[in-house]
Amino acid sequence: MAELFNRTMVKKLVYVYRINDKDHEGILKIGEASCRTSLKEYVNAEPNSKILNQAAHERIRHQTQTAGISYELLYTEATSYEKEDDFVVFQDHEVHDVLRRSGIKQKIFNLEHKANEWFYTDLETVKKAISAVKEGRQSLNASEISTDKSPIVLRKEQ
Repeated sequence: MAELFNRTMVKKLVYVYRINDKDHEGILKIGEASCRTSLKEYVNAEPNSKILNQAAHERIRHQTQTAGISYELLYTEATSYEKEDDFVVFQDHEVHDVLRRSGIKQKIFNLEHKANEWFYTDLETVKKAISAVKEGRQSLNASEISTDKSPIVLRKEQ
């Protein structure tokens, strides 16, 4: 039975990135990507590990490369985790739902092409939304929402 599970399980991760230009100022993209690695490596992958970051970069390049857009990957985390005796999986839209229910505004570039995974938030709030999903909570407490806890953007000359 375990062999069957290994072959059918889709190993995914959630990623957070930003584009440092005027159109994307103050917003972060929360998306999902597949991870092509062994199940053992995937299950043991820490947030922002090399294998998760590589998978995120591959996915983000599909979105940005042909347009010549530079991006900054801020965070990655596997969407599968162990809770008590169960193996649990979440999806990026669950994180989006927690953010929306917490009053975080969404930036919608284009509904038709699903360019709607952008939020006016900071990295720490997104991490707390991921934790809330894993804890089974529907939203964040007001005290968990911050506005200035993303890495500092440096100018090119810095």
